[in-house]
Amino acid sequence: MDYYAQCIGITATHLNPIARGHAGKSALELIHERVLLEAKRNLAYTSMTINVLSYALGFAEPAYFARFFKRHTGVTPKDFRMQLS
Repeated sequence: MDYYAQCIGITATHLNPIARGHAGKSALELIHERVLLEAKRNLAYTSMTINVLSYALGFAEPAYFARFFKRHTGVTPKDFRMQLS
């Protein structure tokens, strides 16, 4: 979140009230939603491996991405992709 706040020239402390005021969610919630949307799109419409996708989304390790994805969706990235076929 610090990265995004710095990019727009404000502090992370200032970013949260702005996000809550406009979207009713914390900045971190909005970031997570966007990362999940991008992950789902890539899993659905590309043949990118889950390892490559995890690095492309900024995760340090594919295992971190898999845990993040499962925590937010209830299924693993592999299972999500299999459900689409």
